[in-house]
Amino acid sequence: EPGKAVPLRDIYFEHDRSELMPRSFVELKKLLKIMRENPQLAIEVCGHTDSVGDDDHNQQLSEKRAKADVEYLTTNGVANPRTRYKGCGSAQPVANNNTPQGRQMNRRVEFIVLQTE
Repeated sequence: EPGKAVPLRDIYFEHDRSELMPRSFVELKKLLKIMRENPQLAIEVCGHTDSVGDDDHNQQLSEKRAKADVEYLTTNGVANPRTRYKGCGSAQPVANNNTPQGRQMNRRVEFIVLQTE
């Protein structure tokens, strides 16, 4: 449903990098299948970081990571107007950044449903 955020659970990047690690493709293939089965579906992919490091750097890194996911989708046939990306940096934590587990949870990629019809 529009406005709903859906986490992508198994998207992996090397530390401080934006290139997708091969084990991310399992989750991205699932999203690709959903996009192919629902041709009216439009999404915004959002990248998030933990709060460690410079805010500007985290913002840029989160945007590059979200862009990498969208590029995977468009390279595999999802039309460009159906996808967009946004970096959120560390502005929207889902856990406490004071613990390693919390920081790990905050380093995530999710998508927001923009349109379903």
